[in-house]
Amino acid sequence: MNPPLYIITTAYNALDYFDRYIESLYSEVSTLSFETHVYIAIDNCQDTLYKAKIWKNNNKHIKNINIFYSNKNVGTYILKNSLLKRIQDENSIILFFDIDDIIIHGFLTPYYSKSIEYFKNSKNFIIRAMHYNISEDLISSIYKNHSEIELSKRIIYTLINKNEYYNLVIYILTILKLKNFYNKNLITEDVYKKNVIKIINNLKVANTYNGNIASEIISDNYKSVNNICNSLIYALKLLALSKNDSEFVRKKRYLPTPGCGSFFTSLSCLKKLGMFNKYRVEQDNDILMRANLNNISIIIDETLPFFIRSVSKTALTQDKKTGYYSQYRKKIRAVNRNLIERNHLIAPGKSCQLQKIN
Repeated sequence: MNPPLYIITTAYNALDYFDRYIESLYSEVSTLSFETHVYIAIDNCQDTLYKAKIWKNNNKHIKNINIFYSNKNVGTYILKNSLLKRIQDENSIILFFDIDDIIIHGFLTPYYSKSIEYFKNSKNFIIRAMHYNISEDLISSIYKNHSEIELSKRIIYTLINKNEYYNLVIYILTILKLKNFYNKNLITEDVYKKNVIKIINNLKVANTYNGNIASEIISDNYKSVNNICNSLIYALKLLALSKNDSEFVRKKRYLPTPGCGSFFTSLSCLKKLGMFNKYRVEQDNDILMRANLNNISIIIDETLPFFIRSVSKTALTQDKKTGYYSQYRKKIRAVNRNLIERNHLIAPGKSCQLQKIN
């Protein structure tokens, strides 16, 4: 029997993201053939807690999404440790996700299958999930208008002429993939193909499109949404080549990137590492460094599906007090390095008391 999958998420000031995250998650989880559980912990945030209670009260029939909360603000990593300690099955597969992330239909099964492959050989593995960073403003505008899929010729034409290929990839993939299966009226494959034709026509207007891709994208061989989008990524790669944008091609900016905080692993692997350290930032990088030094396999597979990571203007990484270039974050990175240099590779696994929303 294959191990269950547990999806671990923490939330703070997540009022704007909570419903969207739950809906994208449940639309995917409800279709899976393997045992899946979702654990969400709220970090002493009353607005988010209120939203979660409303959702739980309206969805008591959904048994595999469990929501907990802490009466003290302890930080995301202590919450993650606390959720992990609630899992009884040592053979469980774990996925970490953020509350402002969005799961794309068809994302979980390939990663779960890959995890099982490694799990059978060794439980000591980490598979980093691929993602695109997309502006929260764009995501919000799409969700507010989810009754139609419309690609703007003006926007695509402008982005091409500015050589902003990465933004072009984001725009196209967001429209095509973010929209699917979010609405209860599922978008059909024909709708995707019609919109792919719109993209092709728009790229032709800019006189930079390699027409040989057109028949491939809309042919009967491309019956899945993933394949259609992969073809678009390939077309954009050719677009970059036609513009002689060598840096874009060399850095593979047309491809999604592996995230630090979202990865698949086993519960036993996390326990071997002592789970997360107690500090409020930088612990995703820390656990990856400690895993590497503990001879745990860290896998990046660009062929696996991607998810959407929302980036807002007030994202944590941009915050002056706790952002990437802040003194606080630099201090924590130094603490982490010091612990590793002194061979402290196992975290103490600090946790807190959680209460469950029934």
